[in-house]
Amino acid sequence: HSATMVKAGIFILAVFAPYFQGVALWHNILFVTGLVTLVYAAFQSLFQKDLKGILAYSTIASLGMMVLLIGIGTSSAYLALVLFVFAHALYKAALFITAGTIDYLTGTRNVNELRGLKSIVGVLGIAAFVVACSNGGFPLTLGFMAKDYIYVSLLELDGIKWLVLVLVVL
Repeated sequence: HSATMVKAGIFILAVFAPYFQGVALWHNILFVTGLVTLVYAAFQSLFQKDLKGILAYSTIASLGMMVLLIGIGTSSAYLALVLFVFAHALYKAALFITAGTIDYLTGTRNVNELRGLKSIVGVLGIAAFVVACSNGGFPLTLGFMAKDYIYVSLLELDGIKWLVLVLVVL
């Protein structure tokens, strides 16, 4: 439910984006908001012990990336956005289902308590590995193609946005 509603917000921002094309304030606000959200949520996901908590914060980071792409406002950024929304929906849904199944089978989602999952989940583990590869952007996955387009759109940045992005990543 919440992932659908949040993605609806991304959709609304994308629909309104053409009306604000060329308005620097619009692009700057979206760029900075997306960047701050991306960095904050990615950092917070590192300290989560609950499988669904990890997935939730990484989803927030992805949503920040989507807002950042709308803030860039180029045609390659919009293409990256569409691909990323599609790829993210596919792999993140599968990962949440996997986390729920692991919780059901083991009685916990705490990563510190999960041991010996190979014998419990079997084929689910293989499927989870494949979608995790897409999440990680491994070659030959849809996640790889989406993230590659994100990099292309980021390389088109110039000026202060590029400097801010480089400094945050360092």
